[in-house]
Amino acid sequence: MSHFANVGFDVQDNDALNDLLEKVYSKGESIHSRQGLYVRYHDESGAELWIQVTEKKELVGINPFFDGESAIRVGIMSALDNAEDFLDGSFYGWANPDNLEEEEPGDYPFVFDLPDFYATAEFEMPSTQKVMLNAFAEEIEVFKSEEEFLEVQPTEMSMAPESFIPIGLLDADGGPSTDPKAFALINGRVLSCELKQNQLTGQSFWWLYVKTLGGNLDVMVAEEDMIKKPEAGNVISGTFWLIGRLLDLKS
Repeated sequence: MSHFANVGFDVQDNDALNDLLEKVYSKGESIHSRQGLYVRYHDESGAELWIQVTEKKELVGINPFFDGESAIRVGIMSALDNAEDFLDGSFYGWANPDNLEEEEPGDYPFVFDLPDFYATAEFEMPSTQKVMLNAFAEEIEVFKSEEEFLEVQPTEMSMAPESFIPIGLLDADGGPSTDPKAFALINGRVLSCELKQNQLTGQSFWWLYVKTLGGNLDVMVAEEDMIKKPEAGNVISGTFWLIGRLLDLKS
């Protein structure tokens, strides 16, 4: 699955990509940061593209995002800037924290990327922040009901219909990873959903507002990757890339 297709920015070749970037750059909002320039394009559908540009106007990266409804509480413990990717960065934190001084201060730990990492206002850590959190589908299944979901669970170790496993924190053997990534295996209940159309490209994509352990997420899925039409009350299950913005400190 393409993360860009998940919000209606699917391109098939370099010419199409260059054409898209020219349109986005001309229509976007320039946001200066402490390391470079972000150009944010916001589509009427809620879909966004964040172009990363050096002060010399050199393109160094692109990230998709969706301006959704989620606002989960996250105890931010540390920053994970990426030396190889000039304007990328992530945070490591705990969902739905109680006491940040405890060894396990929340429901579970996870990492999420940001489209505006270096434009986010600096703050002391640990700190509890409200996060608009997107889950971009890598693979996804839709179950009509909780009963249908539970029918396919293994009897030895079944998963709850609201669960979140931060697989990006694990290595291939299931131990702690030395290179944590913003990926999770998520099960959740669909509270609402809508087939949206990216007004710039004309492409359609699905937005699902999903309740899972720790809070509600904005789940993004390309139309062609949604095998079964989702409805409120369904249960979804899959693996997802996580990207978010700090609502109180966003650029």
